[in-house]
Amino acid sequence: MAKSVQRRLVKIERDLLGNKPLRDCLRQCVSLGGDLRSARLRDWAMKELMGYQEGDEVPPYRMVTGLLLGDAQTFHHQVSGMAIPWTALPDGIREHVRDTIALPSGVATLEENVRDAERRGDGSVKIAVPMGADIAQMMSNDRVGFERLYWGVTTGVFRGVLDEVRTTAVSVLAEVRSGTPATGVPTTSTGEVADQAVNVIVYGGKRHTFNVITSQSQGGDAQVTGMSAASTPTVALATPARSWWAWAGLGILMVLAAVAAGGLWLW
Repeated sequence: MAKSVQRRLVKIERDLLGNKPLRDCLRQCVSLGGDLRSARLRDWAMKELMGYQEGDEVPPYRMVTGLLLGDAQTFHHQVSGMAIPWTALPDGIREHVRDTIALPSGVATLEENVRDAERRGDGSVKIAVPMGADIAQMMSNDRVGFERLYWGVTTGVFRGVLDEVRTTAVSVLAEVRSGTPATGVPTTSTGEVADQAVNVIVYGGKRHTFNVITSQSQGGDAQVTGMSAASTPTVALATPARSWWAWAGLGILMVLAAVAAGGLWLW
């Protein structure tokens, strides 16, 4: 089982690094999460595909900054994409309109947003401001009538988010692969490694130490003896042979130290 998991991890990593379609790679991550019994890996990949719903925790790489813009009508002109200064917002509204925007849509929608903006030729994706029409009406006066407010986010920012999703997927899989010895850790333990990888890399959680003790059993399989909280991940490998060499090395160092001090003669 472990060798099969390692092969799948390597294949998905290569697809991601080879710029294969991101949606296909995420679907493979969903399937892998099911096989590893990792709910965190499966759910994260599904949300990247289908989008984050209200109440979901949106990863930091999906938080972007946009420029507040508006469409307005004057006596003589129709103005589109007018930059709206922060001070122009009505009192009581300013503190509720943030320049940090979440991009919760699935990767397919983000990719389509980029293509639409490029077809229009303006290089910007328009994102509606909550209650933007009401705010626009409050800002209108005798000289200018605002029709709507929205955020303008460049296609470069969208491409950066998509690249972050790809890089995050590679990082998660690499973490799982590095924490999965090739000799056959049980599937449930590999799932715990995958859960932790998503928690740390995607959401910035704390790491835990997985102590994997390699014993010389007939099947040659590794045995997971326990976990403990720690600041960095560690895999402890201990075998009878290594323990013997450690004691032998310590004895040699003690003899050499005694010789150097003149307290022991060698004939």
